[in-house]
Amino acid sequence: MRYVLDTDTSVHLLNGVPRVTARLERVGVDAVSIALPSLGELYFGAYGSERVESNLARIRAFLAAPGPEVLPLDHAAIECFGRLKAELRRIGQQIGDIDLLIAGLALTRGLTLVTNNTRHFARVPGLSVENWLTD
Repeated sequence: MRYVLDTDTSVHLLNGVPRVTARLERVGVDAVSIALPSLGELYFGAYGSERVESNLARIRAFLAAPGPEVLPLDHAAIECFGRLKAELRRIGQQIGDIDLLIAGLALTRGLTLVTNNTRHFARVPGLSVENWLTD
C-alpha cells in the first residue's frame, strides 16, 4: 500500500509522535509521500512561528533522503479537485481547497491519505483514509 501524508500527520512526524513514527518505520519511507500543498502548509506554519529558522531546518531534515517523496499536482489531480469541489458544494459539505487538492492527488494516484481529520475527509467519495494516531 502507498500513502500520502496530510499536513497534520506530517507535523506529528516532525514532532516525533511515537505512534506515528513507529507506523512510518513499519510501512517504510518508500511507501510514503507528501503532497505539494501539504508542504506549503508546513512552510506557512514555519514562517508564521516564533522559531522560523529552527522549524525550517526541521522541514528540510524531514524531506532529506531518505524522506517522503514530494508529489506535485498534475492535470488529473486538478481536474479531480474541481469535480470534488463542485460535488461537495452541491450537497453543502464543502471542505477547504488545500484539503481538496490533497484528496484529488490521493484519489488520482490511488493513494491512502493518512490524516487525523478522518471525519473531515470522509466527505470525499471514494477516498481511502487512515489515522496513524488511532489505527
